[in-house]
Amino acid sequence: MQVQAIFFLLTLDEQTKNGSALPGVFCTVAEARRADWGNVRLKAFAEYTANWLPRFRGIAANGFFKAVIRRHPELKPIWSWALEWNRSMRIVGFFGEETLVEEAAAALPFPEMSAWRPQPDGRRVRMRFEEELAEAEDTLFSTQGFETDDDPADSTGS
Repeated sequence: MQVQAIFFLLTLDEQTKNGSALPGVFCTVAEARRADWGNVRLKAFAEYTANWLPRFRGIAANGFFKAVIRRHPELKPIWSWALEWNRSMRIVGFFGEETLVEEAAAALPFPEMSAWRPQPDGRRVRMRFEEELAEAEDTLFSTQGFETDDDPADSTGS
């Protein structure tokens, strides 16, 4: 809902007081607590979208809430989004044209998991180690592309 609210504001027509709903499909591709911000999927997402066009970057509540929305650099109908709460939880994804969202999500690797291990009650489990992210490597909410007031696309968020 926060991504929808931000997109509405990005597309708000001041004259008519109307904004747009999120176009296409909405897809979450990763979520992690702080101890796992360095996992391969989150790092790949940050790298994959780093050069996308900035549409929104917000940091509020003394850094306890962060949000970013970027548009595909060729203005294809796909956007990336990321949210962070309480300096402890992140969730990232894409929205837009379904095929493009599926392709973008598929381009991101998954963290390596252990082999399945049988449990005494017949269930099977697998696990992986969390991967911390060094502060110097944390680029998800960087200011890259947000240095000027120039609007890289049109004023509707498109």
